[in-house]
Amino acid sequence: MTLLYSLFLVLILRLCDCQETDPHSLPCIQLITTPQGKYGNYNITIRSADVHVTCVNDTTLAGSWNVTCENGGWQPEFPRCLVNCPHIPDLPIILSKDTLFYVKTKDKNRAAGTTISLSCVTPGYIIDGSSQITCQPDRSWIPELPKCRPKQYPPERRWMTILAIAGPAALVLVVCIIVLGKLLLIRRLRKSEIQESIHLSQKNEITPFVF
Repeated sequence: MTLLYSLFLVLILRLCDCQETDPHSLPCIQLITTPQGKYGNYNITIRSADVHVTCVNDTTLAGSWNVTCENGGWQPEFPRCLVNCPHIPDLPIILSKDTLFYVKTKDKNRAAGTTISLSCVTPGYIIDGSSQITCQPDRSWIPELPKCRPKQYPPERRWMTILAIAGPAALVLVVCIIVLGKLLLIRRLRKSEIQESIHLSQKNEITPFVF
């Protein structure tokens, strides 16, 4: 009876669309006899008793990508495809009024169950809320992705914060002023040389010959 049920289940799986079938719900002996392809978030390639697993639909593989059906069970344990939470905004190249309050992270793993640490993009800003968030199975971050706010510095340190934010722009401005000053100086020197040359030329023209 069990054999007939297994054969019937295999036949149904071969005839049906297995797009939504969870491979964990199938005994390994049945899975290796079903059509290979996409099963929910799993993309399965079957090689006899060996199964190669990759994850699709923006999910991350947790476990071994290669498993074998032995004695009615998987060796090693069949992996899982964990859903990923949304990306944290990338670090902006140039800060603007729209990116002052951005958060950043060095963690690349966005899989469900992962906790990441956050910091602020803008110097002088701090996290307004929790600096750690955890990815949930429904692809949401808990707590919600926070924003940054200006840090409250004592009056004597505020100028340091302003300098840290405006530093790159101020440096570019200083360089431009220096270059412009050099160009003006070179132009003035050339003009002076031309005027002196004209003056000497005129002086030579009016100088009488002495015999």
